[in-house]
Amino acid sequence: LDIGKTETENDGAVVHHPRLWLTRAPLYSQKAELMPGATFVLGHDTAVRLLNPAYYGGKAGMANALNAIRSLGCSFIVAGRLGSEGDGEGSSARFLTLDDVDVPEGFETMFEALGDWRRDVSSTELRAAK
Repeated sequence: LDIGKTETENDGAVVHHPRLWLTRAPLYSQKAELMPGATFVLGHDTAVRLLNPAYYGGKAGMANALNAIRSLGCSFIVAGRLGSEGDGEGSSARFLTLDDVDVPEGFETMFEALGDWRRDVSSTELRAAK
C-alpha cells in the first residue's frame, strides 16, 4: 500500500487506496456506511458469523442489518476454505463454499461465491510456524 496515495477520513477510521479500503469499523453495517457501494470479500467462516442471528439479537435484527447494508448498495463475495466433517476417526476434509452457508431467504442476491480460486492455507499453522 503506497501511503503517499492513500486518503484518511473519519479520524483514521478509513484508509482508501484506489483498489483497497482498510477500516477499523467492527460491523459490516458500519463498513457499509463508510463505503457505500462496496463489495466486501470475506471467507466462509466470516460469512457464517455475519449470518448468525445470535450476533444481532435474533433474526429480525439480522434482517434489519442486512437490509441496511443492501440499501447502501453493498454486497459480498465469499471465499471457500478447507474444512472437516466429523470428529476423530473417519473424519474427512471437504472444501466449504457459499453453498454451505445458510443465506436467509431474500438476501441471496447480496452474496456471490468467489468461484474456483482456492489456496488451502491454515492460519493456525501459519501462526505456529512463526
